[in-house]
Amino acid sequence: MSSYSGALGLTITMNNNIVGVVGPSDVEINCSYVKDTGDELFLISLKAFSKGTYNTIATFSPHNTFPPAFTPGGQYLENRANLTNPTDGTNTATLTFCQIECEDETDYQCEINYLDGGTGDSPSPLPTASTNLTVQGMQPCI
Repeated sequence: MSSYSGALGLTITMNNNIVGVVGPSDVEINCSYVKDTGDELFLISLKAFSKGTYNTIATFSPHNTFPPAFTPGGQYLENRANLTNPTDGTNTATLTFCQIECEDETDYQCEINYLDGGTGDSPSPLPTASTNLTVQGMQPCI
């Protein structure tokens, strides 16, 4: 499991060693967090590595103030994946693949924009955790 642990308490984890098979799927990419007392979370971004950089593909609301959404960079997933906002009970933002394709094999990163309750500052750079998805299929994914 990849994780980030902040100086005063925010911890981000992602599930590791994710393997999917081309076709129908229920594979999940999870971004979980544990915040310290007083930390205020604003936005969770899920990023995918492509063309040498991490691009935001989806955003989530830690307080359910807006529905999770695919960004323009994540539109390719819109008809084959679902997004779930974290709840107070789970503290986990989830992307669930309904259909996996070879292009989904990449590194993923979860980034959380927050205000540290202990210092009153927003950390820069923002904290992240990462994972990767390996896709298997009838033909090798190239």
